[in-house]
This record gives sequence, structure tokens and C-alpha cells, in this order.
Amino acid sequence: MDREVAAPVPEQNVNVVNTTVLNVRASADSTGQIITKLSRGDAVAVLEDQGEWLRILEVQSGQSGWVKASLTLPLRSEDETRALVAALEAGGEVVLPAGAYRLERPVTISEPLTLSGAGMKATVLFSAAAEDTLILTQSQVSLSDLSVAHVGTLPARTIRQDGGQLSLERVLIAGAVRDDDLSEYGSGLWVQEQAAATVSASTFTGNTFGVYVSDSSRADVTTSTFSANRDGGLLFRDASAGTVTRNTVEATGAHGIHVAGQATPSVTFNRIRRNQGRGITVYGQASPTLSGNTIEDNTLQGVGVQDSATPTLEGNTIQGNRQSGVTYFDNAGGDASGNTVQGNRTAGFRMMNYARPTLDGNTIDRNRENGLAYSEYAAGQARNNTITGSGNPGIASWGDAQPELTGNTVTGGKQSGVVLAERSSGTLSGNQISGNALYGLIVTGNATPELIENTLTGNGSGGIFYKQNAGGSGYGNFCYDNQGPNLSADLSADSAGPDFIQGDCSLY
Repeated sequence: MDREVAAPVPEQNVNVVNTTVLNVRASADSTGQIITKLSRGDAVAVLEDQGEWLRILEVQSGQSGWVKASLTLPLRSEDETRALVAALEAGGEVVLPAGAYRLERPVTISEPLTLSGAGMKATVLFSAAAEDTLILTQSQVSLSDLSVAHVGTLPARTIRQDGGQLSLERVLIAGAVRDDDLSEYGSGLWVQEQAAATVSASTFTGNTFGVYVSDSSRADVTTSTFSANRDGGLLFRDASAGTVTRNTVEATGAHGIHVAGQATPSVTFNRIRRNQGRGITVYGQASPTLSGNTIEDNTLQGVGVQDSATPTLEGNTIQGNRQSGVTYFDNAGGDASGNTVQGNRTAGFRMMNYARPTLDGNTIDRNRENGLAYSEYAAGQARNNTITGSGNPGIASWGDAQPELTGNTVTGGKQSGVVLAERSSGTLSGNQISGNALYGLIVTGNATPELIENTLTGNGSGGIFYKQNAGGSGYGNFCYDNQGPNLSADLSADSAGPDFIQGDCSLY
């Protein structure tokens, strides 16, 4: 049976702040001097109403000033809030009018419930209590057109879902606080105990994590906004799964999206930008699919992959990140195909430690350092990629790296097309290396690659250049129209040099 909570009367003209930070001004206009700032959940007494502005008295400090009326809500009475709590605990269908409802303790919902408000900015349930605001236990719950907020500094989650099914539509979730010493709390929505959550057209802001999914639970999140959360917009861990589609994840204090453990979410067609860490971080043994996303302007990498994680990256645009577009660390692997990786401040793709991904058919353009960079013991395959306009060598390999580079096009770089240095080895076969400012290919240090049937043409300083103690082998390579020697060397006196069969490259 439907129940509608009676339209309440405000409690003695007391309003509650309904935004993260509210400026209190000396005059009733947006240019007035800011006297002080209030936080979500702060109570103010309304002294005067002047159109879209209210003259208020802040209850705790006694300061008065002017605030935007639309950023506050009338505080409902204790009797009305008690009636609301009873309705939530009883379950059924509850329609809640506009206003701010202060909950004095966590409210546990264990019966089927459909709760709808008057709008995200019009109906707010908030609490300063520790641990949780709403606890959903093995129930079927639908929330729409309202906000749920934790206020204050006590560690808490905003909504904890213990099993069951949850639907959120047009819901704002805010204010969850982490206990960093215990590594607990802080989730706007925590989905656990094999729960299933569906989220659409909702907003998560000012939490430590917006959505946190654990064990084998599932969360499907669409058309929602994650902004200004401290550590992450979303985190999938353990064996969790779900879909994250057509959302905006931005201005996070750390990484935009975390995928850990053995989690396997599908992350598609999102805009992930301006986060203070990585756009997406993948670690543990996670194997998500990342497809069709725009990942840009993040402070670290667009995508960082570490431990033994093996994500699939398909058709993403990864651009303008302050470090690399994608970096693989540790023993990470997986496949990256059909991505556009451009204008990042270091490399397009960077492979470190023992990482060995497969990179196939990517467009890697105008990255400030390398298109592909291999170091330490990194390996894996890079094939059929187009690498253009790199600030440093289009492909660089050093340390003991052993990449297999096949069928790539490396062109228009501001330095040499490919540089293999230190003790790197591996195979280069069937690559087209042309139009780079310096050499097509430099092999230096103690590098010992195998060069097979590559084409080097139109490079500014020459085709292939061996230096120092470089060795390895080569055959079937085709060099022409370079503005220097097609094949040359400046080797150490005691170096044996490469075992190089002339082919169509001139002997040095």
C-alpha cells in the first residue's frame, strides 16, 4: 500500500545547508564579501527572505549574513523525521516531500522499500552519526529523486548494502568519511555480500570512494557523475563485476576508477578526466574491459596497470595526461588494441619491470617523449601500431627489455624513429620507419636486436646506425632516400659488431 508522508511544516524557520561549501556574504548578491563558509548539514536560522537570497544566523557561531536560498532546505521537525524512520523500517512505498530530514542514528532497512523524494536537491536525508546513514540488509530497495548525505567528520559510509538488490535513480550520495588508520568506511555506496546494485543518473560527491564493490557483488552504473571524491570515483575489488557506462568521473583526489583483486567490470564510454592520480588504475589480478572511454588530463597516467593484472583496452582515447597515456608495471599484461593515445606528457605506452602486454593497431600520436617505451625486463608484442610525431624516439628500449616489434609504422618523430640501448634485445620485423628528424634506427650500448625486413626511408641523419658495443643480427632490410648513410657504425675498437646481411642497405 502506498504511503505518503504528510507535507511538513518547517521547524521555526531553520534551514540546512545543502551543498558541499556555502559562502555567507555581507550583502545579498554574488559579489558580496564572503564573511564565512558553511558545510553541508550546518543549520541556520532564517531572519529575512529577499527573493533568491536569505539573511541567516548561523546557529553554532552566531554569525549572520546572506546566502543563496536554493542552496539550503527547510529542516523538518523531529516528529516528522521519526515518522519517516518508521516508514523506512516498515517498508512499502513511501513518497517523501521536500525538506531536510536529520537522522540521529543509522537506519536499517530490511523490508522491501520504494522511496521517492521531490528531487535530488529538494529532499535530503542526512546524518552525522558514525558508521552508516542507511543500512540495507538482504532487501529489495529502490531510491529515487532525493539525496542521502553523511555530514561531519566521524568515519562513516553513506549507504551500506548487505546483499539484496538496490536501484538508485536520480540520487545524490555525499560525505562518506574514511577511517584511514583502520582502512574502513568512506564509501558513498558500499555494495557487499553478493549484492546487486543498479545506479543511473545519480551524483556521488565528497566521499572517499563514490561506489565501492566487494566480494562477488555486482554494480551496474550508468549516466552518473562522480566528482570531488577523495580516493576514487569507483572501486571494484575481490571477484566483483558489473558495468560502468556513460558516466563522468572527474576531479578525484587520487585515481578516478580502481579495479583490483580478480574483478572483471566492463568500463565503457565514460569520460574520465582531471583526476589527481591515474584516470584508471588496475592492479592485483584484475582483468577488466576498458572500451570507448575518453581518459584525459589526469595528473599521473591515463591508465596504470600493475601487479599481474591483464586488462583489455579497446578503442579508448587517452590524451593529455601529465605522465604517460598507459603504463604497465610489475608483471602486468593484457591486450590494447585500436586505442588513440595522443598528446601525453611522457610516453604513449610505457612498459616497465617484467610487464609484457600485447599492443595491436593503436594510433600513438604526438606524445612528448616516446610513442612506446620499454625498460628493465619488459617484453611483449607491439604490432601494427602507427606512431607519429613523438618528441623523443618513437620507440625506445633500454635496460634488459626484449620487445617483439612487428609491422609498426614510426614516422615524423622529432628525434630518431627507434632507439635500442643498454642490453636490450628482441626482434624488429616488417616495420616502416620513415621521415624522422634523425636516424631511422639507432642500436647502441650492448643492445643485440634481430632486425628483419624493415623499411627505413627519408630519415634525416641516416637509416640504421650501430654504436658502442652494439651487436645482434639483421637481414632483408630495405633502406633508401635517407639523408645520410643507409647503414653505418661507430663501434668500440674491440666490438665484433652485428651479424648484418646487406640486403638493400649499404654496408658500413
